[in-house]
Amino acid sequence: MTDLIQLKKYRYRGIDLLFTDTTTSGGNRIVRYNYPGSDKQAVEVQGKAPRSFSITTIIPYENYDSNRANLIRVLEDGKKGVLTHPYWGDIENVITGSYSLNEKLSELGRASITIQFEVDDAEGIPIQSGNLQTLTEYEANLLGSVSVQDIVENYIVRSGFIGNFGDAMENVQNVADAFNEVSERATQIQEQASTFYADVDNFERNIVTNIKNPALLGPEINDLFYSLGNLYDTPEQKLIVYKGLFLFGEDDPEIIVTTAGLKSRKNNRDVIRSAIRTQSLAFAYDSAVQVEYDTTDELDLIQSELEQQYLTIRNDELVANDVHEQLDRTRVQAIKTLDDARVTTNQVITVTTQRQPLSVLLYQWYGNTDLFDIITELNDIHQNAFVEGDIKILVVA
Repeated sequence: MTDLIQLKKYRYRGIDLLFTDTTTSGGNRIVRYNYPGSDKQAVEVQGKAPRSFSITTIIPYENYDSNRANLIRVLEDGKKGVLTHPYWGDIENVITGSYSLNEKLSELGRASITIQFEVDDAEGIPIQSGNLQTLTEYEANLLGSVSVQDIVENYIVRSGFIGNFGDAMENVQNVADAFNEVSERATQIQEQASTFYADVDNFERNIVTNIKNPALLGPEINDLFYSLGNLYDTPEQKLIVYKGLFLFGEDDPEIIVTTAGLKSRKNNRDVIRSAIRTQSLAFAYDSAVQVEYDTTDELDLIQSELEQQYLTIRNDELVANDVHEQLDRTRVQAIKTLDDARVTTNQVITVTTQRQPLSVLLYQWYGNTDLFDIITELNDIHQNAFVEGDIKILVVA
């Protein structure tokens, strides 16, 4: 049993206390992310973790009952105060968390109590530092950049192989054709259309030069993505065209590698296809986090489509490691941003109802029929019909 004379003192809110031991917790706040089909993980550091202190305090024999009552009253009143820690000195704005009182029959009139102390630095609830959409855009831009660099470093058309230059011209022309084709899938801003088509025409005129100089080819493909994005008013429309571009190269003829020339030809097609897919997904991530989703079902659908595209690239062993690594970082940030949006997005649930007019059901749930058009669309109902059985409704966030 510890002699009271040997115990050190500390003070909380003006009360002198004895203690036997103390533990200080701190470090960094981290979040771990794991990836499907991979044994790797990403660790996000979200800043320093505020220090917290656990102190085992002794309530001595003398005036035990009153000392215990007074201490517990202070620990439970929820007020902040100064903790004069024996090793850290005065710490402002400290509040007590949980405590654990240990009273033994063999030590009647004396007890130990372990107290958790936390620092309360702010009034109210802390908010997210930084803009999640901006962070996603930043990571997506980096993904586009490493994809461009992949072309610069790994695309080379060797003149010594018969037919390879012609195949490269055909493949790069396919890039221009793909941009022209997908651009028609969503409603364009007419004022931007002439600029976009001029950019594609310029890309086509430079095909020969760019094939000979991958340092020009990579950035010009990247520029086409930006030009395409400027064609549309909404992120929903951009998602449509980026989804179409992700399919680039699926109809490429199969190249059976039997010679060094065919190996080089296949490599160049693989590099271009990978770059188009990767940049399509990068721009899709950036667009997806800007959408204002009507329901969580819509958000889940987009997130599922993005995840399938991610897995397509992630499982492609021909994609460079630095592209994979930046792809992982972009995915993590996009997931965080979409999960944050989910909190304020309406949720679709299914309810079971007896036969009654839809308008009556809406009055039962909402007290009005303001969501009539949305509910009819959710359930593919075209008039104020009688409904029964399972009906989809919105839980408004």
